[in-house]
Amino acid sequence: MFWARAQRSARMLADDDQITFDELIEYKHSTRIELADLILDDLVLAARQHGGSLARRAADALEVWDRAVDAESRGAVLFIQWGREVFADLQGFWG
Repeated sequence: MFWARAQRSARMLADDDQITFDELIEYKHSTRIELADLILDDLVLAARQHGGSLARRAADALEVWDRAVDAESRGAVLFIQWGREVFADLQGFWG
């Protein structure tokens, strides 16, 4: 599944010119979704402006989401499902 993981890795390394080995390991295990960092604010705004009550409830959950994919993350489930729906025509893109 594509969530801009390679871009996230490159950005984390580029932003830290004094990286230690332990930080590199921590970066490797990050569950944060780069794509969410790029588009989530706009997605939440669009859901609030153009969606119904269900979309606004989803926007509320996404707004407080830490943009990581963890077992207890409601926001991750919403974001991933949104991505699958929106990009369904891109065969193989979402895995």
